[in-house]
Amino acid sequence: MYVRADTGYQGYHPPWVAVTTPVNTLPGGELTEEKALNRRLSQMRVVVENTLCGTKINRIIQEPFRGRKAGCADRALLVSVGLHIFRCDQRSMAKQTQTA
Repeated sequence: MYVRADTGYQGYHPPWVAVTTPVNTLPGGELTEEKALNRRLSQMRVVVENTLCGTKINRIIQEPFRGRKAGCADRALLVSVGLHIFRCDQRSMAKQTQTA
């Protein structure tokens, strides 16, 4: 399994996961090749963070979930993600019709 993480996960390396975190500079040092790696990791993380933000528009995801039945929290998250994907699709279809 391969995970790309931010700097909050530095030092977290379970044996079954390959974790990639941004590289920090040492005092007085310079980043050369590491800058490109850090930039790619940051670009991927922005997409993930924006997607998470889009799913949290629904209050059921933002606030503590009080569902008591097993699987209700998972179902709520799936519905929220489905609604986010639907909104993104509607936006892209609206842009296509405006340009045509």
